[in-house]
Amino acid sequence: MSAYILMAMTNAQPGKEDEYNLWFDNVHIPEILAVDGFESVQRLQLAAVQRTPAPHPYKFAALYSIETEDLAGTLNALGKAVQNGIKTNASDPTQRALWVYQLLAGC
Repeated sequence: MSAYILMAMTNAQPGKEDEYNLWFDNVHIPEILAVDGFESVQRLQLAAVQRTPAPHPYKFAALYSIETEDLAGTLNALGKAVQNGIKTNASDPTQRALWVYQLLAGC
């Protein structure tokens, strides 16, 4: 099996952070972890103190651990799960980035 990290950077709509976090933790994460290959997730919030000056484009990040021999198939299944999943208007769809990284040997 190959190991990957999917990094999702997101923002909530102004004034809807509580609703967004409830949806993310209680609805979105279980939907994603039900996809074959997705093993675990860590959620993060931007710290108040940063090494570099603002602006910082994303307040929230989620790091999903993936183990699969078919990354394309796993990501295709993720796309279907997200499309069929429960949506929220608390998420800002214009403020989102998604990248997949492969773990390096020895890490």
